[in-house]
Amino acid sequence: MNEGSGKFFEDCLIFFKKMTNDKNIDVRKSFYQVTYNIILNFNVVLLNKFEHHLVIFLLNGISDENSDVSCISKEFLEKAGIYRQVFII
Repeated sequence: MNEGSGKFFEDCLIFFKKMTNDKNIDVRKSFYQVTYNIILNFNVVLLNKFEHHLVIFLLNGISDENSDVSCISKEFLEKAGIYRQVFII
């Protein structure tokens, strides 16, 4: 993703936050998958700028009432942490 996509992502953050509370389980699962993919695909500048939002989204997913959503959020958070650890070194 390029530098210009940061502005578009910033505009979408409000809508992203709403998806964490969607009543449809599949929407929430997809949201956490997309969040994880963003972490993996943002360039360093954008990741540093928005990572705190993305990690909070995944942390919120861990407390989801649905166990499937909670498990995938935890899995994505762990994988993203491993990715970032390798990426930084």
